[in-house]
Amino acid sequence: MALLRLSSLLTAVGALLIALPARAAPIATISDDTKLKTVVFNTKNGQIQVNMPSEMICGDTISGSIFFVPRGKDEREQGKTEDELNTYVVNVADQSFPTRMGDFTVTVPQGITTFTCALKDKKKTTIGKLEVPLTDKANQVKANCCSFSPIIQSGITFQYWGPFDGNLTHASLRVGGKELTKLAESPRALMMEVPTDMVGKKELVMITPSCIHKGSVNCIKAEVSIADPKIERGKSTTATITVHGLNGLTEPVSLMIVNGSPNVAAIEGGDSQTVQMKPDSGWQFTRNVQGLHSGSFCISAFVVGPHLLPSYVVQSNNQAWQKLAKDGQ
Repeated sequence: MALLRLSSLLTAVGALLIALPARAAPIATISDDTKLKTVVFNTKNGQIQVNMPSEMICGDTISGSIFFVPRGKDEREQGKTEDELNTYVVNVADQSFPTRMGDFTVTVPQGITTFTCALKDKKKTTIGKLEVPLTDKANQVKANCCSFSPIIQSGITFQYWGPFDGNLTHASLRVGGKELTKLAESPRALMMEVPTDMVGKKELVMITPSCIHKGSVNCIKAEVSIADPKIERGKSTTATITVHGLNGLTEPVSLMIVNGSPNVAAIEGGDSQTVQMKPDSGWQFTRNVQGLHSGSFCISAFVVGPHLLPSYVVQSNNQAWQKLAKDGQ
């Protein structure tokens, strides 16, 4: 059964999405946040999200993940629609994968600039499809070196650069002893989802069949709460941003606040603003929100981390990898 990630993503802590006005959604959409390419299919039974690496070139072996958001007003209805979503098939670069698998691995063909991502139902009827663009050229990754940001954010994708084989079932990354959910992998990077409840300085352990790397990261949690999730024209409300996990840092951290609905509301300080936060156990501030038009609105807060830090991995034989994978050390 595929995990239900999309709903948690849309309400991720630090990127709170207040319910948007109902409107007809396109059958298939694609987005790219420089870490993941995400294709979302809207069906009568709910949404299916297909994650792939943002950076893909011809000849790459890449892996991705598949998640559901079933429709329904209660658990009983959602259970029925989820059963239907489990019967669908995702086609990536002319290879088919049942959605119930939850992940897939393909090799990108040579001599192309795009490949097709499509969704079919149990009757093999195509529900939607679109073209996924490839990258012109890829970043270079040394065989004995990896890079990652020492600051990560709860509920946000964490990207780890290093030498991989493109099959996400072969790698494991644990932060604070907890294995992160793997979203996508290329030969150069692994993308994972940081749990929304992870906060503070944590030990990081990356394990692959060929290498092991240990380090540490600081996980920061940013929460956005709104006094009134809907606003009327000429009225005002308050957005409160609370940040946890700043203690243990040696330098200030930047937080970017973004107004996702500038046509509905105006935020004190501007639609896109950056706040400098000193190392501390916690940080909280408010912003006044003025209604320009009646409706729902979206406010997001993202930690702006420092540049990637290079770190040399320790080469390991297969016996040591199997022991670490078993012990979780």
